[in-house]
Amino acid sequence: MQKKGEGLMLLFGAILFVQGFGSAVTDSGWGVSFGVAALLREAGMPGWGDLVIGGTGCVFLALGAWRRLAARRDPVESRSNTSI
Repeated sequence: MQKKGEGLMLLFGAILFVQGFGSAVTDSGWGVSFGVAALLREAGMPGWGDLVIGGTGCVFLALGAWRRLAARRDPVESRSNTSI
């Protein structure tokens, strides 16, 4: 059974990925940033901050996918193999 946190981690990772890398691409191509990254940039965040936001999204996506795959392998076996 999937926990609520796993789905939220994937959703939050996708949002950060799009906000970070999308803002970096539009800023370099058209000189316009968007979303949360644009607000943070106006508040004084450096230009490479968009890449940090996108990279954080990648980490959340990877962790969410890893947790989902680990839960699907064999949930019974993973509970019975705990160290004492």
